[in-house]
Amino acid sequence: MFERLLKTFGVVAMVLLILNFADGLFHGARALPSFFFRHQDLAILAALLVTEIALRRIPGLPGRLSAVAGRWAALPLFVSLAQPRRPRLAIAALGVLCGLVAWGGTYLVFGDYPLSLDEFMAN
Repeated sequence: MFERLLKTFGVVAMVLLILNFADGLFHGARALPSFFFRHQDLAILAALLVTEIALRRIPGLPGRLSAVAGRWAALPLFVSLAQPRRPRLAIAALGVLCGLVAWGGTYLVFGDYPLSLDEFMAN
C-alpha cells in the first residue's frame, strides 16, 4: 500500500513538471499561472520528490509505516467510518458538508471575493 502511494506521488510530480513545461512552451513563460507555479508550487513539488526518494532509500520503512497505518485503521472510529450503517445518508451528509465548507470559504473567509477568477481576470 505504501509503495503504491509513493509511486502515485512520483507520477503526480512528474505529470505536473511535464504540464508546467508544456504550458511554458504554449503560453510563454510570462503567463500568470506559470509564474505562480514556479514561485509557489514548484518548491512543494520538489519537497515531495525529495521525500519520496528519501522514503524509498530508508530500508524497512514502507513496511513499518504500513503496519502503523493498519493499526490505525483497526481503531473503532475508523472502522465505523469505513462501513457506515446508512451509506446513502453518509453520502448525503458528506455532500452537504462539502457545500457548507465551500460556502463558508467564499463568504466567511474571502468576503464574497471570486477567488477562482483572479488568474483569469489578471490575464
